[in-house]
Amino acid sequence: MVFRIVQRELGLLILLCAITIPLFLFTRSIAARNRARSSEIAAIWYQRGQQQLRAANTQQAIDSFRHATTNDHDNSDYTLALSTALAAEDHIEEARQALLRLRASAPENGEINLNLARLAARDGKMPDALRYYHNALFGIWPADRMASQRTKVRTELVRFLLAAGDKSQALSELLILSSDTPDNGPARNNVGQLFLEAGDSQHALDQFTGSVRLNAKDPDALSGAGHASFNLGDYRRARRYLEAAIDNGSRSPDVQKLLETAKFVLSRDPLAPRLGTEERVRRLTEDLKFVLDELQSCIINKQDDENSLLVLEPLLAELADGLKSQFQPKALRRDAEGFRTGLNLIQRSETATSQICGESSALHNALLLIGEKYGVTEQ
Repeated sequence: MVFRIVQRELGLLILLCAITIPLFLFTRSIAARNRARSSEIAAIWYQRGQQQLRAANTQQAIDSFRHATTNDHDNSDYTLALSTALAAEDHIEEARQALLRLRASAPENGEINLNLARLAARDGKMPDALRYYHNALFGIWPADRMASQRTKVRTELVRFLLAAGDKSQALSELLILSSDTPDNGPARNNVGQLFLEAGDSQHALDQFTGSVRLNAKDPDALSGAGHASFNLGDYRRARRYLEAAIDNGSRSPDVQKLLETAKFVLSRDPLAPRLGTEERVRRLTEDLKFVLDELQSCIINKQDDENSLLVLEPLLAELADGLKSQFQPKALRRDAEGFRTGLNLIQRSETATSQICGESSALHNALLLIGEKYGVTEQ
């Protein structure tokens, strides 16, 4: 009796399995087919969104990427594309939330952290931006892009810091970046330019001269080296590099103006070494006459501005009196200190015309630089 019951139960179990297993396999097949179909639909929406982005139809791209993420919410590429498009349309918080959901499952993903850093930077949230940039720097990237992506992220971080006015931290990152810079002209020029923007002209010069060694006719490297040399007060070297940059195709107005200023510093400095007394006298006299003309012009433009005239007119009177007495050639030959006194007056006058009348020219700037060179404003 018991045997019959067991036999019957066993038969029922076999029958149940015979029915259930095919049904399970069928259901799983349908589910897999549905997932595959959803993935295909998501891919179509994603491609459509990319096309719409290229056509500058960002809002339509957002809708397409939403469809893509809805059909395949496990694909991080689709969520990244959606967050980028949302950010482009100023939906910053929605973009951030989408990225944070992604980051929750992949906190070391370099690209996710980089996108979060960009959103924080755009929102002016400096601590968050720095944290995410550093997470991106040391995050996970495809092995074949690891080095290039870290260079790209650090460069972006430096630009962010410079834009935020944090030159000190930017320089710290730049020094690391320069040690990882590939030994090619464009890379060195890029880092050199960043050093210039950060106010470190010596490291900038090192990068640009390294680039010049690789290609002596690179106008970008030559102009960068000229700019760095100019900032360092080496005007002869600056002139050589800037002239070479122009000879090799640079048409930058900044290079032209910098070269003109450097030439004036070299040709109008009355205290330059190895000059005869007569040449010193000639230079100072010409400089003083130029400043006299600028002061007179500035006073004419500010006739109705009493506060400006209170500054300018005493300088003009001091200059006119000096040209009749202590700055006369005979007086300068007797008392060499008159040259420094003259440069001091030039510095004070040129500073005043800059502030009051906005005067600016290559010679004007050169005279200010000559005064700074000798520290005459300390008198």
